[in-house]
Amino acid sequence: MAHRPNPRYGENIFLSGGMDVSGDLPVEMWYREMNSYDFAKGQFAPTAGHFTQLIWKASKEMGSGVARKADRTWVVCNYNPPGNVVGMFKDNVPPKSKD
Repeated sequence: MAHRPNPRYGENIFLSGGMDVSGDLPVEMWYREMNSYDFAKGQFAPTAGHFTQLIWKASKEMGSGVARKADRTWVVCNYNPPGNVVGMFKDNVPPKSKD
């Protein structure tokens, strides 16, 4: 599993083996990376990159695809324009809600 080289879009990839995957599972897993994001710093973090792409304010279009083979399921989401742009995190990743 690897991201495409020289991507035109932002991309999140999810791989699962041995279980049924519904549409909300990959999104939930990516969103949980919020716990690894330092909102005060407002910069890219490898452990939170799926989360920040998922909620990136400037991304206006999202496409998704699912592939299955044997007991494996891949889910890929592409975002346009791409997120995780250096220097743009404070404008595109809103502060954490105080709920």
